[in-house]
Amino acid sequence: MILNFSGPFVKRQLASFSHHAHSLLRRGPLSTAMHVRSTSSTGLIKHGDSRQTIKALTDANTLLDTWIGRFELARAYLEAGLFLEADSELERCVKRRGEAFELFLDNVPTNGYFPLVYYYQGRVCEGLKSPGYAESYRNYLRIRGQAGEDPLTPEIRRRLGR
Repeated sequence: MILNFSGPFVKRQLASFSHHAHSLLRRGPLSTAMHVRSTSSTGLIKHGDSRQTIKALTDANTLLDTWIGRFELARAYLEAGLFLEADSELERCVKRRGEAFELFLDNVPTNGYFPLVYYYQGRVCEGLKSPGYAESYRNYLRIRGQAGEDPLTPEIRRRLGR
C-alpha cells in the first residue's frame, strides 16, 4: 500500500516535525542520539529495509524508551510482516497514550500522532486475520473522521466497507 503524502496536511505535519526535531537536538546527547536513530529508521522504513529498521529502533529505544520510538518500531514490525510484535508495540502505545500529548517535551501539543496507533492496529489485526481490525478503524474514525484533510479516512472507510 502506498499513500500520497504530498498534500497540505502532510506538509504541515512535516514542518511541525522539523520544528520539534530542532528543539530536540538542542536538548543534549541522549535525546540527539535517539532522534538520529529514530529519523534514520524512518528513512529505512520507506526503503523497505525491515531488519535494519527494527535494529535501529530497538537500539534507540534501549537508549531512551519513548512513545514515538515504540510507535515507529510497531510500524517497522508491521512492514516486516511481524504482526504479533507490531501488536505488542501498539498496545504499549495505547497504554502510554498520555505521552503522545507532548512527544518533544517543549510544551507544544502533539496529540495528533495518537490516532495513527488505531490505524496501524487495524492494519496489524488485518494481517493477523483478526476481526478486531474494524474496532481499531472505528476508533480512528471517532477521532479523525470529521477532519477534512485526513488522507487515511477514505482508505479506512474503504477497508470497513463503507
